[in-house]
Amino acid sequence: PATTTKMAGLIISRLSLLDEKFLRLVANGDKHEASLLLLATISEAHTLVGDFLLYIGRECFDRYQKFLTEKDWEKFFEQCVQKQPSLATWSEATVKKLRNVIFRILAECEILEAKTNVLHSLILPSAVRAYLEVPEKRYARLCLEGLA
Repeated sequence: PATTTKMAGLIISRLSLLDEKFLRLVANGDKHEASLLLLATISEAHTLVGDFLLYIGRECFDRYQKFLTEKDWEKFFEQCVQKQPSLATWSEATVKKLRNVIFRILAECEILEAKTNVLHSLILPSAVRAYLEVPEKRYARLCLEGLA
């Protein structure tokens, strides 16, 4: 029950970032658009995720890297620890679980092939672009546009 309550709270907090129009799109619209809208809200709510998206754009796509590897995650996380030393207290299992969850999210958004870790550049659908146009979504827009 505690885990369910925690997960429900996380879901509600992410969905609360969406206005009614985009919430309807998540509930009833195209799966790919919905996945990208949720990725945008996750990157807004959890800057570690957003910063990893920026890292992928800068370190992988800009260098024409075809695969996202565990080493990429490790290098990214090491950079995070340098900026925020308290992250060094996280257990190895927590860091690995976080990596697995983020990789799975990227696969669900069709940015990463789950079995091969091949990266795919992102083409933002017009509905997602519309959501990201407002100034308050600048960080999320940078995160997703870096993958295009």
